[in-house]
Amino acid sequence: MSKKLCAVCGKNKVNWLSTTIDEKTKDKICDDCLSKIGLKTTNFSNETIVQYDGVERIKTMISNNERYDYKTRLSDIKKLKQKISEEKVNLTKRQSDLENEQIKFLKETEDAKLESEVLELKRKSQDAKNKVDALKQLLQESEEIDLNQEKSDIISSYSSDKNSNENDAFEEIRKYKQLLDEGIISEQEFNLKKNHLLKL
Repeated sequence: MSKKLCAVCGKNKVNWLSTTIDEKTKDKICDDCLSKIGLKTTNFSNETIVQYDGVERIKTMISNNERYDYKTRLSDIKKLKQKISEEKVNLTKRQSDLENEQIKFLKETEDAKLESEVLELKRKSQDAKNKVDALKQLLQESEEIDLNQEKSDIISSYSSDKNSNENDAFEEIRKYKQLLDEGIISEQEFNLKKNHLLKL
């Protein structure tokens, strides 16, 4: 049985002691490639760093002669995960509030006597349902989309291509503006997100 090769360089052999770079595929990175990105084989949390950034990012770093500052990178990842967790909690709360609003409108619909009241309450209920559906979709996509966006914010500190990051920020602002227009987020929430994206 032949040994597996490093997922980054594709040349050096790796074994079960080597650092895992992809938890799903169980691909590993060789000690030589770890050294090239500034990580020591004795570091306790190398897997946290390399699994977070992935094979392609590591390849780019090596080709650009970039190196990690071990402690700084771990701190950045911890802060990012905390921020994403807090944002998901806020989104979940917003979803719960909207679902309660939907239940309220449904109850009012049942109690309504006049046809005009019933029609208006049904419209409000459908609006609330649409908001809930949009928020559920946002929550479903947030883990991948927000993670990739937030990762690009940290990765931008290792890259010289600032124009691309600015375009990403403007695109994100447009998305959050649409959520503001639909009443899914408040103006204060929109301004906080906009200032964060523009680094104000």
